[in-house]
Amino acid sequence: AACRRWGAWSVCLAAPAGDAAIARSVMGPLYLVEDRDRLVWVFSPVEKGAWQLSRVAPCQRGKNVFVLCFKPTGHSQGWAIQDRTGRGEIIATPLPQEADERSFADPQRPPLGPWRLWDVRHTLTEAPPEPPPVLHTLPLTIEVPFASMRYSETGHVARLELAMRSDPVTDEGLEELLRRFRLLLRSLASRHMMILLIRSDARQASVPAVRHIRRFLAFMQEMGPEFVLVGRGSAIVVQRHGLLGSAVLSVIRMVQRLLPAPYPETIVTTMEEADAFLEPLAVACTPAGSVLGGTSSSASGGAQPPQAITVEAEPPQHIGSPSALEVAHSGGPAPDADVGAEAPPVAEAFGEVVDEAPAQCTREVLLEGARDGAGAAAPAWWGFAGCRC
Repeated sequence: AACRRWGAWSVCLAAPAGDAAIARSVMGPLYLVEDRDRLVWVFSPVEKGAWQLSRVAPCQRGKNVFVLCFKPTGHSQGWAIQDRTGRGEIIATPLPQEADERSFADPQRPPLGPWRLWDVRHTLTEAPPEPPPVLHTLPLTIEVPFASMRYSETGHVARLELAMRSDPVTDEGLEELLRRFRLLLRSLASRHMMILLIRSDARQASVPAVRHIRRFLAFMQEMGPEFVLVGRGSAIVVQRHGLLGSAVLSVIRMVQRLLPAPYPETIVTTMEEADAFLEPLAVACTPAGSVLGGTSSSASGGAQPPQAITVEAEPPQHIGSPSALEVAHSGGPAPDADVGAEAPPVAEAFGEVVDEAPAQCTREVLLEGARDGAGAAAPAWWGFAGCRC
């Protein structure tokens, strides 16, 4: 109640009971934290008594709708997380044996504490978890014989800049690069505000061996949740002319087709074009936790959405544009790939695996190494990657 005093008199005005009830029932963002690696899934309120997964690239929010609510559509059980993208599968439920059972009957407040998401134990909280200690002094540069990787952070935006060299890829160097990349990804995923933009310079890259492509695909599968949570954009710079450039471009497109990224990606021919593609993504991707389905001004301090950036120079030719990738996926040549009459080396290296076999056969052959190591071709969460931005 609000009270004011005039001399010897005091007047108190009681708040309406309905407003007080609503104030008690409204909760802010919820944080589902993996117990082992401390990955943070953020769910933002979309309506009274419902939260939607919001820590994904904006282009994925309409394609992958994961909603935490009471008695999801088509189910009579209590609180759960439902995948409303397809058949309404229940992907997460609380663990009643370790929580107060009375909290399961409240249709406005989900039970905090232990949950199980995709058969992995998590903890649901109202407060964001404490961030882990800083791994390194930033910016960080990682060198291997065939590549240099520079990592930096500005506010909630992390940037990874990879520059490939002409030296051949080695098993030891690749493992070291992936090991360091894994540590960075898990550090970012455990900090609920962080996002990642990747710029790769492949203009001097050599064509990798098949075993190295398989190893990279296995790494992408292993780190899929981290890429979903923090990845917001990728730009790859390639040579457009020559046999080597065509070969590297073919490998990149094949990897993109097998495991599409759950965030916007493009292939361009200059560093300036790559930066112009990534910069609007850094501006548009506000930290997770804002209200979905309406304005997000409460989370961004009332700021208006970023305006479109106008580039006065000649617009870049995005070799990896959706139209070109669709053509490549269908088996036809990409319209902007500068490939001569001779077959590029990558076609000779992979033979019918790339050019003649159907897409499913290609995926089966190249993911064989990942299946052998992990026991399954693709975890359930990789459905995110199936929806290209």
